[in-house]
Amino acid sequence: MSMKKDIFKIPNLLSLSRIFFAPLAFFLFQWQSLAGQIITLVFFTLVFLTDFFDGYLARKLNQQSELGRILDPLADKIIVFILLAALVMFRGVPWWVFLTIGLRDLFILVGGLFIKIKTGKVMESNIWGKAGTFIMMASMVLFIFPDLWFLSLPLLVISFVLIIISFYTYVYQFFGIFITSLKWRVILICLVIIFSLSILLIPFSYAPEIKQKDFSKTGVTLDTEQSMLLLEGYAPVIYLTQDDPYIPIDVKAYLDHAELFESNGFLGAFDKKVSSAPLNFLSSTLEPGKKYYTRLAQPPDIISAAFANEYEKMVYARACQTPQGIILQYWFFFLGSEAGDTGMLVHEADWEMIMIRLDQNQQPVEAGYSSHYYGFVKNYNDLEKENNRPVVYIAKGGHGSYFTKGIHKAYFDNHKLLRLGSDRTSSEIRMDLEVYRLKILSDSISWIQYHGYWGPPLFSLMRGPAFRSPHNQELNIWSFPDKWLDFYR
Repeated sequence: MSMKKDIFKIPNLLSLSRIFFAPLAFFLFQWQSLAGQIITLVFFTLVFLTDFFDGYLARKLNQQSELGRILDPLADKIIVFILLAALVMFRGVPWWVFLTIGLRDLFILVGGLFIKIKTGKVMESNIWGKAGTFIMMASMVLFIFPDLWFLSLPLLVISFVLIIISFYTYVYQFFGIFITSLKWRVILICLVIIFSLSILLIPFSYAPEIKQKDFSKTGVTLDTEQSMLLLEGYAPVIYLTQDDPYIPIDVKAYLDHAELFESNGFLGAFDKKVSSAPLNFLSSTLEPGKKYYTRLAQPPDIISAAFANEYEKMVYARACQTPQGIILQYWFFFLGSEAGDTGMLVHEADWEMIMIRLDQNQQPVEAGYSSHYYGFVKNYNDLEKENNRPVVYIAKGGHGSYFTKGIHKAYFDNHKLLRLGSDRTSSEIRMDLEVYRLKILSDSISWIQYHGYWGPPLFSLMRGPAFRSPHNQELNIWSFPDKWLDFYR
């Protein structure tokens, strides 16, 4: 029977329906209401059923076909690809998961076509890939409900591992068709495993060196007494979500429970502990050419729950003179951070900030709010204010700073091109000068001059205020505040 007739067989129509309806995920994941979540759950249930019944009916009705052997894994790959893209955009799933699985599926597709053309054979799905896809679909169902991240994340990790294993079995199958020697097949698959794992681990082992900044570039810190009145006058009103485990806090809450390490090897294998009390070591006396990072003895949420009440709620402030006027910066430090509203990818230490530009007459002109790797700029007159103080909404988990409350798009890069998920802000918790302490920053503070990472670089590349910038170092917030504002205006 020809493929044209095979396409109308019931199992093949079910496989095609999965491909046809997969793009609906992009719309369903943006539906935040309970009704939307229920409709999304029904959608996933139907996808599950078609994935089960296409194979079951093919065997039951004796309608197995060569087209079906192609369509079934192809439908799985397309729907996983589309759903992963939706999770990256709307649920904060890391982009590298999407990229890795996408490249794996592209290899299988190209390799399968090559084998079909050369030999006439079809590479069928293997048990690892089917199990990985099934578990990933289950994790995606749980991702419908953001509060179930503690179940969806482990399932996503398990499915990711199974899908990578299935990739290696496909590679072995590919070699087996063209290479008859078992010895050479084993050698080649081992080389592929080593090479692919090395590629996967590059982002986690890379720690670029950053030289000490010249603090007199364009932002010159003003004298403490001179700046105090200005900084107090525009101290922000902060709104946070009720369910965020972290609040702006004294940096000592972190440093009192962290250790300082010198990074010397691959993935931390040969790193050397420098100090168990890093507060006394985070200064320019550390060697500029070496790479350092701090690490908590326990996860940040545990530290926060156990010790947060022992430390002051804190906002760090700095005034600096630039060619265009005076810049007032307000820095917020959090013990930990999560990827948006998903509760995923917890990492230690998080610095965010807002800044106000004053003109030559010391009148506010505009405000810039940092969010992750990028920022937003708005005319001060258009800003939400309370008693002429700027209002800032801090996003749950990731702590991006926003002008309004609600759901905001989050991005991975400073050009705001690569979606990272979504940020949620609300007005559930209010903090002002009566709640937090305003502490003035200066260039002489030891941890300001610390050029290493706050937290292990395996999980984040977070640096302190003097080295905080997007990927473009010329937009360093401390040294080039004017450039940063101009870039995001």
